[in-house]
Amino acid sequence: GKSVSDNFLIAWIFGHDIDSDVIKVFGNRYNCERAFNTIIELMCNEKYAKVFPYYKQFGGRKDNIFEICKASDGTFKITGTKKPTNFLCVGKESKISGVRTKYFFLDDITQAEDAGKISAHDKDINTYQTVWSKRFYSSENSHLIVGGTTYSQFDILTYLKKKFNIEGSVQSRVNKYTRVAT
Repeated sequence: GKSVSDNFLIAWIFGHDIDSDVIKVFGNRYNCERAFNTIIELMCNEKYAKVFPYYKQFGGRKDNIFEICKASDGTFKITGTKKPTNFLCVGKESKISGVRTKYFFLDDITQAEDAGKISAHDKDINTYQTVWSKRFYSSENSHLIVGGTTYSQFDILTYLKKKFNIEGSVQSRVNKYTRVAT
């Protein structure tokens, strides 16, 4: 569900703007490769090129669409972009200083085994405050997309719900389980 919809949204972002950039952070780094490969597969599909005409010129060939495409590093660069890298997918323990983005995805940051560990929640929140939140170009034109399971009143999802005033959010017209911050 959540991770798959993130993959479609990321592919859609790059369909609209080859100069966009995305950082996706997983709570478990082993999810990176599957997400990376799914996004590549979506972008190489001939239906994608029908919806996003820029990609038609590449004939669905991965080697043509991407100037750089390294699943092992979780990075790719779209041919023709002005950006040094369009996509970075890492686990939450990875270093990402020096990289900036317009779209930042957090996916299942809190793992079930850490549900009762206050120190793990504090570490995630501290990483958000000191590293992840500083990766945006600006606060006005950046987007934080967060998905996961809330395991504790002290975890990062609860922290972000409070920080971004989830009480002031509105229910999505598309999905009754989704709330959108205003």
